[in-house]
Amino acid sequence: MAIDQTQIISLFLTPELFKDFTPVEQSQAVTVFREQKILARMCYRLEAAGVFDSLDAKTQRHLLNAKKIADRQKEQVFNEARELARVLSNTVGYLIFLKGAAYSMCSGNLGKGRIYSDIDVLVPKKDIKACEQRLAINGWLGQEISDYDDKYYRKWAHEIPPMAHGFRGTIIDVHHNIVPIISKASLDIDSLLEHKEEILPGIFVLSGPAQLVHAAIHLFRNEEYKGSFRDLTDLYLMLEGQDESFGLEAISIAEHIGFKHELSLAIRYVHTILSLDIPETVLASAKSSGANAFNDFVFSKVLLPQHKLLAGSATPFKHTLAMIRGHIVKMPLHILIYHLVLKSARGILESIFGAHIFTPKDDNPLTATHQKDANK
Repeated sequence: MAIDQTQIISLFLTPELFKDFTPVEQSQAVTVFREQKILARMCYRLEAAGVFDSLDAKTQRHLLNAKKIADRQKEQVFNEARELARVLSNTVGYLIFLKGAAYSMCSGNLGKGRIYSDIDVLVPKKDIKACEQRLAINGWLGQEISDYDDKYYRKWAHEIPPMAHGFRGTIIDVHHNIVPIISKASLDIDSLLEHKEEILPGIFVLSGPAQLVHAAIHLFRNEEYKGSFRDLTDLYLMLEGQDESFGLEAISIAEHIGFKHELSLAIRYVHTILSLDIPETVLASAKSSGANAFNDFVFSKVLLPQHKLLAGSATPFKHTLAMIRGHIVKMPLHILIYHLVLKSARGILESIFGAHIFTPKDDNPLTATHQKDANK
């Protein structure tokens, strides 16, 4: 019989239960954990619980392979961070690592087995152009995107288009804000800078409470929730074992920068879905006047682990609602309508005339060669 979402949550919270699963059930759980990008994290949790050696041999191999990949990525991100700090030392006013890369570089359970597809950094907006040029000189190449998408990034987004290193293949997302600048909620990023911490020379991350706030913003101002269970476990590990001062400081930061609602949702669902004990003072302070009935209807499902193996995980209507909500909070309605209509029209034309109909022609053979090499 197939496992369900409740069992996956129970395995995350109580890894000792894994030893009671049959080899077939263990295999199913491994498949779900891999899909949710927490397989390496589960390996660490199973080892810490002292039950790893009692698992099926095939299950052990999958877990160990995932752990090795995550450990190599963690080593790589330190190397990349040092290189970025060196390259940008005289170019940007600060270099703050965000999300997965930051989690990996911090101590504690949060970074153990945490994987990610790119390295997110935050630099001053005034330094973006110089930063992009400096990265390009040092082998970071802009990835091929349409002219419209390039304009979207530069006019409305909170980051420039992703850049990939021509030799190492690592991808970097350079941010100048933590929410799109077109959003009504776009903030003065300077209000967040007092919460940065230097962990290596020239390498900064946000403080623990500020990381919690940013993780909440990233999760609840998003439109894609297929893999959001991983993000929910991030929030869990940030809050696990913390006293009320940590939570209250996070709430204070969220109130100051205007994102208390997102943090309240994060605390609410870590508490209700993952059953984390949170100090009453923090729960009371985090209460939001938002539409919790709608939020519960949507997020009580879309934040759960998703996979076709899991009974009841297919909730397309609620995912559609979450997607619509995510788009609406990202940009004003008139901009959203314009963006969706234009993207749809371009998509139709590309399907008729070819994917490169809107790709600008590059008459510079050197640039064209670089672009071709970047796509290999």
